[in-house]
Amino acid sequence: MIVLFLAVAGLAAAAVPCRPPAEVQEFHRTLPADPYERRAAIEERLRRSTDDFFLHRLYLEQGPYTRRPVRERYQRLLDEHPGDPNYIYLYGRALVGYNSNQAIEYFRKVLDREPAYPWAHLALMEIYRSEEFRDPEKLRASFEAFTRACPENLEAYQFLRSIEDKELAGAAAKRLRPMLAAATEPEDLGLYSVLWATEFRLASQAEHEALRKQVAEDVRRVRTVAPHPAVLSALDAAARLLGDKELEKEARRRPRAGDSYMDWLRQNPRPRDWEPPERLQAWAKALLAESERWRRESPRELAGYIERLNALVILHEATPAEIEKAAEEALTADRRDPDRNRFWPGTHRVASALVKRGILIDRVPALIDEAIRVIEDPEAVIDIDLVRKANAQITTGNRMALVNEHMGAWGTLVEAYMKQDQAAKAREILRRMEDLLKSKEPGKDEKNAQVLQFYRSAQYNFYDRMGAFAEHEGRKLDALHHYRQALATGFNRDALLGKQNKLWKDLGGSDEAWLSWTNSIEIKSGVPSRPAMNALGKPLPEFKLTDLKGNPWTLANLKGKTTFINVWATWCGPCRDELPYVQKLYEKLKDRPDVQVITFSMDDNPGVIEPFLRQHGYSFPVLEARLYVEKVVPYMSAPRNWIIDRNGVLAKEQIGFGGNGDQWVEEMLKELR
Repeated sequence: MIVLFLAVAGLAAAAVPCRPPAEVQEFHRTLPADPYERRAAIEERLRRSTDDFFLHRLYLEQGPYTRRPVRERYQRLLDEHPGDPNYIYLYGRALVGYNSNQAIEYFRKVLDREPAYPWAHLALMEIYRSEEFRDPEKLRASFEAFTRACPENLEAYQFLRSIEDKELAGAAAKRLRPMLAAATEPEDLGLYSVLWATEFRLASQAEHEALRKQVAEDVRRVRTVAPHPAVLSALDAAARLLGDKELEKEARRRPRAGDSYMDWLRQNPRPRDWEPPERLQAWAKALLAESERWRRESPRELAGYIERLNALVILHEATPAEIEKAAEEALTADRRDPDRNRFWPGTHRVASALVKRGILIDRVPALIDEAIRVIEDPEAVIDIDLVRKANAQITTGNRMALVNEHMGAWGTLVEAYMKQDQAAKAREILRRMEDLLKSKEPGKDEKNAQVLQFYRSAQYNFYDRMGAFAEHEGRKLDALHHYRQALATGFNRDALLGKQNKLWKDLGGSDEAWLSWTNSIEIKSGVPSRPAMNALGKPLPEFKLTDLKGNPWTLANLKGKTTFINVWATWCGPCRDELPYVQKLYEKLKDRPDVQVITFSMDDNPGVIEPFLRQHGYSFPVLEARLYVEKVVPYMSAPRNWIIDRNGVLAKEQIGFGGNGDQWVEEMLKELR
């Protein structure tokens, strides 16, 4: 173990080893897989060892980016230990992703005094690898500094894929291979996928077959290790390199944290309202049994408690006392989580369950108020500055998702007030819902499908509650009108049609007129059916790439003809949906002298490309282009389709695949004429 001794402002700082002491390593090794349990265990250990640097590091590494309470905690610790490099680093680490520019300043404060301090270099690697702060030279410098200071520590090698310098990457890969051969920690063995990616990237196509044999040898050892997310990821990478379907099944068949909960609900959907009641009762009994298992396996995970409550609410034999106890346990599980789920507040779920069963309704307003405080937390959606451009659409979509959750929570409150015959309070909440909906309406030019979808869902929540309230007051025509507005959002069609049909018959409407009424309803999803092809006019930088046949390509190969480039990756689901149609486009154009179709692979391991192409029968040209594409675009998303004009200018770009592939082929042919 290598130890660094630091001196700051004339005071001797604590020794900082390159690895945690043995007892901390053992503690780390025995942490539960469940993220809530892990954090709780680390918190408990920190209460007994408040000055343990590596426990603080472990705590900060549990979540990729921190929220305000954590940042404030490490600000206080720094105030209590001014000038201590460990606490300067820890506060800087807490700022990464929130204010990474400021984090860099803190890391530099440490490195200006002690250039070999390893953890600042490791954190800088994360920043300089990111899309917003990408700097290959600074990444390289930090990688070299860390591996010089801590040659036996493997943490820096997670960034090896991003080292562009082939000589440095090759030397690092040669060092990494024997270290992995001797490694026993599952997280270290997960770095085999990084090693393989680097080896394939640096090898010629002729050397790939020998490398695959080496991968097969490595797998024999890796697959003997107990299941762990890092090990499973490595096995999955090996399966794609080897084209081994059985290994792929093995890697994905092994249990992963959280899978059982979602898998069970997908495989056992709740019976529909029109199905026999006994089916719903049987389903609820099965759900209750499963929820007990989820709670045992992940006692801090909220889902098990909420689903247990939901099951009891459905079951006729469940007593109010049992339901109240389950509700209290769910609330306790929700409130003890420092990073409460803003998109799925437990207090709202509990309130909704109580309203459905019609018990403890007087508690619902306070629960909804608590849920809305969680939803309206300024950091409910974190704007991660490392990937701000890449995540812009996701961030705005998530903010609209919170609006939808807010509307749902208020809708539950309206239902509670209706059950208490408090019409004035229900009417006031509906007014607030309408005001919120109007204030968050997307602009006419909004194309973000996630924003539009969540806004439509928020509209559904409002109109459905308006309909229910009108029906509650006996205003059947008003209820019919509001349910019709809800139906136009495209959500919950069957249930809404059932409500409308009952009202229609109560009002004396005929079956013939009913059919005319329903057929005239226009569903306006507001979601664009296909991503637009946008004009760019951006000159491409020079490049020197190689296709899978070993042929060199430069920008000169794109000039003098129109070029269609599809940017894709084997791990990208929409890309896999689009590629059969890229192949069709290639077949239609491959003999044209004025047009060419090529593709840029974004896979960081080029070794996975050939087995994938062979499996699917694709013959279009593939260039290994990840690092080049990352230089061209401000942020990476796939698939992308580029049209390059005869002068090597990126003239048009389409991001994403909207389906209906044959129509897409025809559209691309028109674009290329």
